[in-house]
Amino acid sequence: MAECQAGEAASELEIRKSCRQIYKAGDPMLWRIVRVNEEGTVRIILDEYIDLNEYKLNDDNKTAEALYYSNSTQAKQTLENWYATRLTAQEKAKVATGNYFCEAFKMSYHRTFNETQPGEPDLTHYDYYTSNLECTKDVNGKQYYSGAVATLSVDEALHAGGVVRFGFNRNHDVYLAKGVKTLNKHNWWLMSPTGIGFGYSDGYSWEMLGGVSVYCVTPKQGNYLRPVINLKADTTAHYDDNGYFVIDL
Repeated sequence: MAECQAGEAASELEIRKSCRQIYKAGDPMLWRIVRVNEEGTVRIILDEYIDLNEYKLNDDNKTAEALYYSNSTQAKQTLENWYATRLTAQEKAKVATGNYFCEAFKMSYHRTFNETQPGEPDLTHYDYYTSNLECTKDVNGKQYYSGAVATLSVDEALHAGGVVRFGFNRNHDVYLAKGVKTLNKHNWWLMSPTGIGFGYSDGYSWEMLGGVSVYCVTPKQGNYLRPVINLKADTTAHYDDNGYFVIDL
């Protein structure tokens, strides 16, 4: 990873200059930079799970609404509680809020998940889909989730090296899997739905195995959680003696 200068403002960072990992002064919590947003805020993901418990996205997987992160009955509430209790007021003051998380349906797992004209390919199916970071309203009118904390979208997972349906023996030397060793062994939630399918009776969402393989699962399946937040553009940081980039509070 490219290094950053001590005290450099987050708004001056360029994409791919992620300054290694981040932790906060006096706290062993490690973060990994995902990307720099257009207006200079910096998107980071916790380099471990919030705990070793599995959480459902939603108990109901029979409707399209149940597939969206904003309607989650367990995962969203768990991350919000973690954010409220784990971060201090000073730390929360560094977090940007607004339209930073995209929960729109963009890529499907199975060709029957999205109706098309006979003989025409479903361009949302992962075989045809070209990953991008644009966020537009989907067929259900969903687009942004504006909370302070959420998870990654499937596009962000793919841009960071994730591969759809790849086997369990894949080399885990990719960006999102470079954290603690347990990241290679457990599945964690993404916030992107993959549609209603298999007879249009069950709904599915995306998950990741470690930071490598992107899979399709029901919202009722239990998965681990890795929180994602966005640092304000005027956030500064410095290196410590161990080579980590420390946020200035």
